[in-house]
Amino acid sequence: AFGLHSVHQASRRFPVCLMVKLPMRGFGGVWLVTAALLAATCAELETRARVSSAQAERTAAASSADRMDRGNSTQSLHPLAAAGNSSGTMWTGANAYYLWALDAADIEAVLRAMQAARIKVLRIFVVTVISKPPAHYPKDGTTAKTCYDIEHIEVGGFDQTNHSRFEILDKIDYLIYQAFLKDIKLDIALHDRYSLGTILSDGYVSKYHLPTGAADKQDLPGFYNNPKAAVDFDNRLASLLQHVNPYLKKLWGFLGEAIFSVGIENEAQGHLKDAAHGVNPGWWCARARAMKPYVGGGVQISLGGTWDLQSAIDNKENFACADIDIISVHSYGWAGANYTHLIVKLGTIASLVMEANPPQRVIFEEFGQAGPNQTQRGAVLGDWMAAVNSVGIPFMPWQLMKPGN
Repeated sequence: AFGLHSVHQASRRFPVCLMVKLPMRGFGGVWLVTAALLAATCAELETRARVSSAQAERTAAASSADRMDRGNSTQSLHPLAAAGNSSGTMWTGANAYYLWALDAADIEAVLRAMQAARIKVLRIFVVTVISKPPAHYPKDGTTAKTCYDIEHIEVGGFDQTNHSRFEILDKIDYLIYQAFLKDIKLDIALHDRYSLGTILSDGYVSKYHLPTGAADKQDLPGFYNNPKAAVDFDNRLASLLQHVNPYLKKLWGFLGEAIFSVGIENEAQGHLKDAAHGVNPGWWCARARAMKPYVGGGVQISLGGTWDLQSAIDNKENFACADIDIISVHSYGWAGANYTHLIVKLGTIASLVMEANPPQRVIFEEFGQAGPNQTQRGAVLGDWMAAVNSVGIPFMPWQLMKPGN
């Protein structure tokens, strides 16, 4: 039934598929085998057609948007808007870091809500998800199923024939493709700092004997200042960037039509016990340099997010790094307060990226608001968005969940 449905869909575009719809009597098993082969072929043709059609639609939409941008839409933006992207126009994204772990129906519902809201970028993590309490990642109550990071137990050993270890990539690949069909690109954090012995403990914790506990009780020179750990981590990044999406038939690192950016690590070196001990200012640039040969086709390299705004401003090495395309920043420090200080700090960062050689981009990649109800959270998030919008920097709140949940 699936094969014949694929044939029916494809026959409208490909004449060869009409043959399968003709009545063929007396051929027995030959007919069945031929039909199956043609069905598979036509299904592949239809998939390619959908991709081509989606690309054509996006191209037309981009052309229309570009014409509108060249009119008067950019004139209302703050001069620093050009720091956000090359066209000087604004866009918004959203975090839903484990969306790939949800049921297909929930993934579809979230993506459709994003599409309706014209949200252009979805941020996810490559990280272990444990669906049962007392796990923190994620909170119970979603359809997320337990799924492990590629280095949850062991560092290295990227044998992708071991399906159980790479189920996470299968799930992310499916999300990438579904988002692609809806003109939504992915921002993928390739690791999470909080897997280094805080919320989770992955293979790096056991291999390099990293301390565990609350983030602000940790010092991590055994990871961030360790040349051997750097080699292992660079291998991780290279392996992920060379992974092939089976739907779009391209390496992640060159899948610019579906992936906007790849983040080195979510909030690397964030919330350490002693900022003077274990912090390595050159760590991000060294990782970006190692990633560069595996990235192209429009995919950009981002920091993965600084844990606050001041740490982004203080680390001048990132602004001097030609291999870092995006200075992505996070903050949870201004909710319900005077936003003037936030605007000043974001403006400082925007100035620094425009002065970089070559110029970089800046994205306010993560911010959020706790609260007893969605109405209150939404109101405060609106204040955040208005403040960030006044500076002209694209923004991505934390975080989007299933509509109505």
